[in-house]
Amino acid sequence: FSYYFGFFDRTTELRFIDQPGFLNSITSDNISTRGINGEYGLAYRRGLKSNNFLSLGASFEPQRKLASKKVSSTFIFVAPEFTGSASDVVDTLIATPDTGDVVQPMHYSLGASLNLNRKWTVGIEYDFWEWSKLEILGNNPALANSFSLGVGIEFWPDYRASSDLLKSGRYRTGFRYGQSRVILDDLNLNEFGISFGFALPLLKSRSFSSLNVALEYGQRGSEKRNSFSESFTSVNIGVTLMPNQFDRWFYKRKIE
Repeated sequence: FSYYFGFFDRTTELRFIDQPGFLNSITSDNISTRGINGEYGLAYRRGLKSNNFLSLGASFEPQRKLASKKVSSTFIFVAPEFTGSASDVVDTLIATPDTGDVVQPMHYSLGASLNLNRKWTVGIEYDFWEWSKLEILGNNPALANSFSLGVGIEFWPDYRASSDLLKSGRYRTGFRYGQSRVILDDLNLNEFGISFGFALPLLKSRSFSSLNVALEYGQRGSEKRNSFSESFTSVNIGVTLMPNQFDRWFYKRKIE
């Protein structure tokens, strides 16, 4: 189970750039939310011949309502630019706080992987989000359902190696394709990416604790489909701490 809490601000501006003396406005919506949600999952692993393993998994997160509150403030000013000074403000309107729910969309995931001789692992995963059912205090932001399909390969030269850093590391590459929740020209934005990465053990042992580095290049949208496209590159660095029987620091000493 997870406990969600936080807030976000949304600002809308109305300016008359070429009309001095006209009343301009800035409206700020502050929305806070909190609540509990749960994600349920199943996992299955079966040994095959020749030291191979098949793993299957599924997870499901149901639609939930999170208690929320919105406070809106509107500042009306005449100056071409709002500097934040009280002298710029002609009038201030603060609406009565509005309470309600944020409807969190349903999400499910399906995955499978095949491990070959403890060296090669091939995996596939499918994710689906029902963003069309998202509601924020009764308002639907008109998003589309989205999905993502990913395929990846991992190579582990020698899982028993402890002194050779390169042999004990794991090397990965993958590809993903999907459609985002954003709608442009009445169509979802397509998105794809290709990634490369590696994981190196933090300790000079057969520990599963590792340093993870990944580089991804992708593209979102299409000039032909949505009259919009962009490319992006991301670098991800993380640390996995997974104590096991090979980590000496995890053992409780009899004599301190």
